[in-house]
Amino acid sequence: MATEYKAQIGPVILLLVIAAAVLLYAISVPPVERERLLGPIFYERVALDVSPGEVQGTPPFTIQGVHDLAGIVVDFSPIPSPTVLSDQISVSRSLASDNSAAFNVNVNKGTLSAAALEFEVSSKEGELRGLLVTVNNTIVYNAIVPLGNARVTVPADQLADGPNLITISVAPPGFAFWRSSSYVIRDLQFVAEQFVETEATKQQTFTIGAQELDGLVSARYQALARIRSKEPAALRLDINGRRIFSDVPASNVSLNVDLPRSLIDASNTLVWNVDKGGAYEILFSRVVTTYSRERFQPKSYTFTVLQMEEPEIRASRYSCTLEAATQQAPGTLTAQINSKTRDFSIKDGKVTEDICKELQQGENFIALYSSANIQLDSVKVTIKGKV
Repeated sequence: MATEYKAQIGPVILLLVIAAAVLLYAISVPPVERERLLGPIFYERVALDVSPGEVQGTPPFTIQGVHDLAGIVVDFSPIPSPTVLSDQISVSRSLASDNSAAFNVNVNKGTLSAAALEFEVSSKEGELRGLLVTVNNTIVYNAIVPLGNARVTVPADQLADGPNLITISVAPPGFAFWRSSSYVIRDLQFVAEQFVETEATKQQTFTIGAQELDGLVSARYQALARIRSKEPAALRLDINGRRIFSDVPASNVSLNVDLPRSLIDASNTLVWNVDKGGAYEILFSRVVTTYSRERFQPKSYTFTVLQMEEPEIRASRYSCTLEAATQQAPGTLTAQINSKTRDFSIKDGKVTEDICKELQQGENFIALYSSANIQLDSVKVTIKGKV
C-alpha cells in the first residue's frame, strides 16, 4: 500500500516543481526577454466598472466661497547647521613647538549632505606656511590662507557617523626648519549641511460650514509654488490622508488643484510633502469652493492603479481608457479625476477617452458631472497593454 501511494504522489510532486519553476521564471525574467522566448504577453485589467444611473445636473445657481490659507515652506534640501568650535584660536609651527588645535564634532551621516569649516583669519606672522586641516588623522586641506573669511570643505567620506576629530595646525617648514609661522583664527565653526526630514512635510487646514458642505459642487486649491532648491523634486499633496496630487515643478508655477468632493469634510487637513533635495515655498494659497443652497451630491467612485502598472503607464506602454455609455442625445460629460477636471463629448451615446495623464499609483478618485440630469448606463476604466 505504501509503495502504491508513493507511486501516485511522485508525479504530483514533479508537476508542482515544474509549475514553481515556470512561476519563478515568469517573475524573475525581464519582460523583453520573456516576450522574446514566449511571444507577446497582452495585459488588460478593468479597474472600474459601475452603473451610475441618473447623474444629477449641476445646480444652475451657485455661490462662491473663498478660504485663505497661510503660506508654507516644504524643504528637504540640505540646510546648514553650524556648530561653534571656538571664538579664537592661535596655531603655530616652529623648530621647537607644534601648537595645534583639536576639536570633536558629532556627525549624523544618515542626514549629512556636505560639511565645511568656516572662519576668519585675523592675523598671521612669520614665514608663510600652509594651514593644515586633518580629519580623523587624514589631511583634507593644506594651503596658504589669506587674511579674511575662509571656508574649507570637509569631505563627507572622511567623516564617521558619530564623534570625529578635527585638527587645525600649521604645515611643517620643510628644509627651512628654523623658520616659524602662525595663524590667528576667529569665529571658527563646523557647518554641516543636513537633510531635516521634519521640514519636508507641512500642513494647512481649512473648515467648511454646514450649508456650504451640503451643497458643495466643487473645490479648487490655488497657490503659487516657488522653487527654492537647486534642482526640482517631486511635490505631493494629500487631503485628509489621501494622495491627490504629485508633480515635479521645474520653476515657479501656479497651482490649480481640484479637490475630490468625496474627500472634503467640515474640517480638512492638507499635507504637502517634497522629495529629498527639493524645496518649495507655497504662497498666496486658498481654497475656492462652488456650492448651492440646495443639497448636491455628484456620483463619486474610487479605483486603484497597481504598483506594477504605474511605470508602464508613464512609459506609454499601457493605455488607460475611460468609457461611458448613455441612451441620451449628444452632450457633454464632465469628470473630475483626482486633481484634474475634464469635459468629454458624448458621441453616438458613448464616451471613449484616454485618461493616463490624470491617473496616479494607488487610489484614484472620479466624480461625474453634467449640466443637466443624464442617465449613464455604465462607466468603465480599463488599463491595457498596447499591441
